[in-house]
Amino acid sequence: GNTFVHYFNGEIADDYGFTNLVFKHRRVSDGKQGEFESFKVPISKNYKKEQFFHYLDMSELNLSPGEALEYHFVVWDNDGLNGPKSSRSLTRIYKAPTINELANKADKSNQDIKDKLSENLEEAQKLQEELKEIQKTLLEKPKADWQDKNRLEEFLKKQKSLENKINQMKQENNKKNHEQNEYEKLSEDILEKQQQLNELFEQLMTDEMKEMYKELQKMLEELNKDQLLNKMDEIELSQEQMEKELDRSLEQFKQMEFDSKLEKVTSRLDELAEKQKDLSKDTENKERSNFELNKEQEKLNEEFENVQDEMKELEELNEGLEKKKNMLDTKEEQKKISEEMAESMENIEQKKNKKASEKQDQAADDMEELSQMLKNMKSKDKEQKEGENMDSLRQLLENLIQFSFEQEEVMDELKGLNSKDPQYVKLGQRQRKLEDDAQLLEDSLFALSKRVTQLGPHINKQVAAMNKNIENAVKHIAERQTP
Repeated sequence: GNTFVHYFNGEIADDYGFTNLVFKHRRVSDGKQGEFESFKVPISKNYKKEQFFHYLDMSELNLSPGEALEYHFVVWDNDGLNGPKSSRSLTRIYKAPTINELANKADKSNQDIKDKLSENLEEAQKLQEELKEIQKTLLEKPKADWQDKNRLEEFLKKQKSLENKINQMKQENNKKNHEQNEYEKLSEDILEKQQQLNELFEQLMTDEMKEMYKELQKMLEELNKDQLLNKMDEIELSQEQMEKELDRSLEQFKQMEFDSKLEKVTSRLDELAEKQKDLSKDTENKERSNFELNKEQEKLNEEFENVQDEMKELEELNEGLEKKKNMLDTKEEQKKISEEMAESMENIEQKKNKKASEKQDQAADDMEELSQMLKNMKSKDKEQKEGENMDSLRQLLENLIQFSFEQEEVMDELKGLNSKDPQYVKLGQRQRKLEDDAQLLEDSLFALSKRVTQLGPHINKQVAAMNKNIENAVKHIAERQTP
């Protein structure tokens, strides 16, 4: 369900009946209360007792992280003699999650999704092995029997269970994105990556694959060995693709998690620098008591400690990537900011407001500088990776073209060649070499597709199908079966 929509229902009763029922709410942020807004709730004025219903969509209010909403109902009776009297319900409070709560929740959700992707990948690999084992057993028999039927039925049950788990993971990811987008302003880059990942998740279990499983299920009625083996061959190729796409989804999810965390860190540093500058002005002008200024500075110190924790998490996330980012060591910069903030507190306690303000200004400048360093690191890394990916793609295309020429040569030379000709053996060796080259092409393309979302699953699928055909060609040459 939608976690942002709150439903209310209640009962009102009065001997005089009613004239009006309203729902009132106001925003509360940092102890400051806004004005109440009123919304009329429809009721009938002819009854002395009535049930009422109302709902509020919190997402429409655009509450900031940590902001609260106070709300209650007010009802007026229909006392024509003394005038309508009002009665109010208890005031309740809805509190939007703080930045830290949002970060912790996002981290937990991300970890859950990564765990599920890993589990699903492991399950897909087991199913692939199981299918190969069933094929091997069936090949050694003259015909399929009830044991093969039982094993294939068990395989299809596990396959259905995996499909359900993948669907559940997709729903969790959509929910996480919805909640994250509600309270945080994400960049176009992160929103685009979220969308690309959603599309990748959608393609994990295609309609084509589901249809293959249905067809295999139907074939279990007749137990025709050749038909079963042909269908299992098709499914095996699809299973391999699903494994690869799960592996690819996991790596791209990790990359998006890193990018999203880095964006949050720079954003929080910018916001914190702004708050620190505002406090510096208040400290210098003695706008508030030194006790209040000290409390506010303490709060900012805690916020910076939270940012430092997120930066440590960023390093850990980078360690989990297959192709790591070129991370900067910012420990000295962080230490300097912490010391400046601590010194400003000491100066406030000693009533040295001018000195405290200077330290606060310095800390704010250093935060902005640290944020810019991280942004530059991201831009430089992105530029470098895009260059490397483009070079890899160019090399792959050149190798693919060269491969296709060589494959065409072998095919042309095989045409009409007598299987007893000595040249036949040499061509068979060349074909085996091409099989190795094709596998290398497939592996290189898959490694690149884990870094580049735009390389859709259909490209990996086509190359995998090509390799399957080459594998079959090698078998036919070995058996001297060529046209």
